[in-house]
Amino acid sequence: MSANAPNLTVAEQLAARGLKIGDRVVVGSVLVGPIPRRKTDPRRRPAEGTIEAVVEDPPGIRIGFDHLVRGTDHCHAAVSELTRVEST
Repeated sequence: MSANAPNLTVAEQLAARGLKIGDRVVVGSVLVGPIPRRKTDPRRRPAEGTIEAVVEDPPGIRIGFDHLVRGTDHCHAAVSELTRVEST
């Protein structure tokens, strides 16, 4: 980030990416299933969940999962880790 860039709140960052609470997203840093060593392995799948809340301290987004992922039903992620899931 440059020295002149404004410090956006987490909610502002989320809105700037076109995301809102209730959207389905993929969390790039949380993997589902066996963790293969190679990043190109087709079994390597990021977890999918729903944006539940914006958290300011520590800054991030609370993502709720439909089922347990690595023993938990939620995670705390940065806005940059999220990708919207297109509805089919």
